[in-house]
Amino acid sequence: MNSKTKETRESGSSLVEVMIALLLLLILMTGILQMFSMSLLINQSSAARTELTYKAQQVTEILRMSQTLPTVPPEAALSPGTVQLPTNSTQDGTLWYFWGPYGMGVMEAENGPLQVSYTTVDTINGVAVGWGTGEHFRVTVTAEPNDDLTAQRYTGAGIGAKRVEYVSYITH
Repeated sequence: MNSKTKETRESGSSLVEVMIALLLLLILMTGILQMFSMSLLINQSSAARTELTYKAQQVTEILRMSQTLPTVPPEAALSPGTVQLPTNSTQDGTLWYFWGPYGMGVMEAENGPLQVSYTTVDTINGVAVGWGTGEHFRVTVTAEPNDDLTAQRYTGAGIGAKRVEYVSYITH
């Protein structure tokens, strides 16, 4: 057989096929990387909500514990109305040293990422009554991200809307 008449077929991919495959791979990788960045933001947001919930529970347990002491610390004494925990030592030194890093440790640092308050109502069977006439104190602890722009900030998706309200009843 004559070698000139023999057809030769080359196997392999053309440059166009390789470029199309690389383009498809690039599109898929972009989508995957976007999913990773979104999951990171969601995880950071969940961590912030977990910390806010933990701090609200911590305040409730400190208030509950302080009511069982022979002498209730004045910073933890329950009274009608709302108490805003200070976010730094310049706001209210006495409250800061009780609730801050050198006391109970709820507020871990000056100008931290959260602000906490609690509201106390005297109740009978869950219904508000005059102060001192009820069976239980209903304590609602609110923890939310600090809105001070100079404070430390939480990061994550929708972090400004994160707010935890923790309600408990403390027996007189």
